[in-house]
Amino acid sequence: MNLKSYRPFLNLVLGVFCLLGMGSLASIGAQAQDTKPAIDVSGTWSATMSSPMGEMEIIYKLKVTDGKITGTATMPFGESPIVDGAIEGENIHFVVQMEAFGNTTKAEAKGKIVGDTLVLTPAMPAPPDAGDGPGDFKVVPLTFHRKNA
Repeated sequence: MNLKSYRPFLNLVLGVFCLLGMGSLASIGAQAQDTKPAIDVSGTWSATMSSPMGEMEIIYKLKVTDGKITGTATMPFGESPIVDGAIEGENIHFVVQMEAFGNTTKAEAKGKIVGDTLVLTPAMPAPPDAGDGPGDFKVVPLTFHRKNA
């Protein structure tokens, strides 16, 4: 058997395997670039909102450990623990356990990470007779900015 006669065939097979290997490596590299690590939102964030009682500041002190969000929420009517939350891509949500009108309730803040801000619908206690009348207070998304430590 003459190996020289198989050389063109072997070169073709090797070339195909090399191209397939390079394509696989390029695909793996593209997937690695598409997978971004979760953004670290640990720190103090604040926003001001208008309410029927005037301007009020909402402050979230967030701590992220192993992908779970905890911390505290501070509003004019007190401080409450953030008991659960997570970041999924650019989406963020967390639950604030608060006492409102004599009852312990949980309310969720949720929104998106947008650049260096958090655009969130804040966790607010619902009034005891929540309704949809014209005088009812509506919670709208707010832009939270990171406060310098």
